Amino acid sequence: MQTELLTIAIDYDDVLGNCNGYALRITNEKHNLNLTMEDIVSWGELGTEADKRLECFKDVEFFENQPLLRGAKDFIRELTSKPNRDVLIVTAVEAPFMQARAARILGEFPELKPENIIMATRKEKIRADILLDDNPHNILKSIAKHPVLFRRPWNESLTGMLSINNYSEFLALVDRVERNKHSSGLISREPLAICLVGPSGSGKTSIANELAKSPLFAIPRSCTTRPRRDNEPETAYYFLSDQEFITEKRNGCFLETTSYAGKNYGMKSDEIERIWKEGRNAVMPIDICGANAMHAAFSNRAVTLFIYRNRDTVIADILERTTSNDDKLQRILSLEHEYANQGMCDRVILNDKSLEDAVQTIISMVSES
Repeated sequence: MQTELLTIAIDYDDVLGNCNGYALRITNEKHNLNLTMEDIVSWGELGTEADKRLECFKDVEFFENQPLLRGAKDFIRELTSKPNRDVLIVTAVEAPFMQARAARILGEFPELKPENIIMATRKEKIRADILLDDNPHNILKSIAKHPVLFRRPWNESLTGMLSINNYSEFLALVDRVERNKHSSGLISREPLAICLVGPSGSGKTSIANELAKSPLFAIPRSCTTRPRRDNEPETAYYFLSDQEFITEKRNGCFLETTSYAGKNYGMKSDEIERIWKEGRNAVMPIDICGANAMHAAFSNRAVTLFIYRNRDTVIADILERTTSNDDKLQRILSLEHEYANQGMCDRVILNDKSLEDAVQTIISMVSES
């Protein structure tokens, strides 16, 4: 039986090639500056010192000598290792530099076919099963089935869309897309990391709380920089200051981190492992990016369930919350991306009828696995 081909399009600059980092290095030396990647908040010109790096993009030697990001060679080698994948590298450069860019890509990635290097200024028009890009515009407007944002400093504030932080997470995502084409069941008999994904108002937190009443489940305690809500127990999260969170993240303490409505969230692996040692499944409401990090870390012991509730009910729930109007607006605006994440999940759990039905569906799935 012929295997269906999976088309994967990968952006080059700042996904494979160290574009902005290399440009900053040159700019700092030339102008005696001390710019870092955090100084870049947009690809366009904003009238800041960081704009000086754009001078590099007019020099052919920049494109001839631009280094790769660490791990890029192994990443492409692994990505192209299966015959059912058609891997494209899509890059946008001005006409005078196209030859230098193509030669560089072919030299660095000999496993790619020349015809799979695509020069395109409108990457959002690329038809693919999966697109990986660091430019928010390309992801927001993409016609790819699964547009994936590669997290960089200039797109950290975006929420609600499918994103990854590193190559390992993307490889895990691709494996899940392939696996979900052929299987809809749980595939591990060991305790699981069960990620409940869905928009605000879908009921994923309520489902997690109900599941935690069963001896089969427990909710790992994650960290957040958001303030504790009224009547929320102190044990709901590890409540950290912004600086405490940054320090923990820099020290590599988090299994995954994400940002939502301007606040940071993070999960530590020892929280999951503590629950597993008790013989229970770790169940957690989480966004799709955090779920993907779980799959990257735990492979087949992670499963992602999309909690589905109709849009009108979800919006009504959001509007009834006691959070700020800006928070409510951000959550409503992210709904389109949240619902689009269904295709990345292992199963869809309906939560339109009753909470009890949704909870029992998940308990039955785990009991049968």
